[in-house]
Amino acid sequence: MVTSYSDASTQSTCAVVTIAPILGRRGWYTAHHDGRLLCRSKHPICDGARALRGSGYPPDNLLFRKDAGSRISVLTTTIARAAIAASLALQHGCSVELLRTALSHDSQGTR
Repeated sequence: MVTSYSDASTQSTCAVVTIAPILGRRGWYTAHHDGRLLCRSKHPICDGARALRGSGYPPDNLLFRKDAGSRISVLTTTIARAAIAASLALQHGCSVELLRTALSHDSQGTR
């Protein structure tokens, strides 16, 4: 379930998505950006990127992941690549491991 919003007026060249586990739902997470809920998902980065794209964020914006309660943000990929990975996973039933591998190769500049 992806909850999208439209507030593209505060966009920059990057987006930080904060991930937090959902208590009582093992393997499920929330993804927030700028205090707004993007999604509740088993794949919060990919589904969060789809929500950002749906609300008008440019596909070439960098996507950073931050765990709730942490000060550290980690470069993941671009919004477009994460959104494409989510779409492919839905269409082809890809595993989480395959998505992680694809995204880690992208963030290292190998693809």
